[in-house]
Amino acid sequence: MRKFSEKISWWFYQREYIQNTQIDDLTFGLEVILSNLLSFITITIVGFMIGDPLKTILFLIVFIIFRTIRDRYHAETFLACYILTLCSFFIPLLLSKYIVFNQTFLVLNLVILNGLLLFIFSETLNEPKKRQQFINFVTASVVYNLIPLFLLVVNQFDYAIFLSSLGTVVVFTAIKGPKGS
Repeated sequence: MRKFSEKISWWFYQREYIQNTQIDDLTFGLEVILSNLLSFITITIVGFMIGDPLKTILFLIVFIIFRTIRDRYHAETFLACYILTLCSFFIPLLLSKYIVFNQTFLVLNLVILNGLLLFIFSETLNEPKKRQQFINFVTASVVYNLIPLFLLVVNQFDYAIFLSSLGTVVVFTAIKGPKGS
């Protein structure tokens, strides 16, 4: 991915669309974009192939919304980022498919865990310069965690498990912010 991004950057430089000092920035930006595209394309293809388009779409919506609200954990490499993103999708998906007993108990415990994590790590999440981001994240998390509870009431257990476990992934990845923060 790095080499491909570098080639594109050099192509822009040779055509005088960018300056020499912008090559590294463009290369990095292209790597981020390509990494996200590759992750989202893989998740979309696999999600649709295994017959779970709604959970796939829900994951992408939740991932993008919470990524926008709070700049979350960043892996050391783009490969590690790709793997973590895929795991963030597949773990909740597998839980929702294969947990067939005590579904209500699991969802309730995950929602409680999500709330406890927000409370326990509120100091870590609440960076002084990003107070509004913290408020938005907590508000979105609380509202989001009401959705699995509603889904329990309407007997949509597999979606409740999927969204509550995805909520746990979102909270865990929000605890450790980007490098330098």
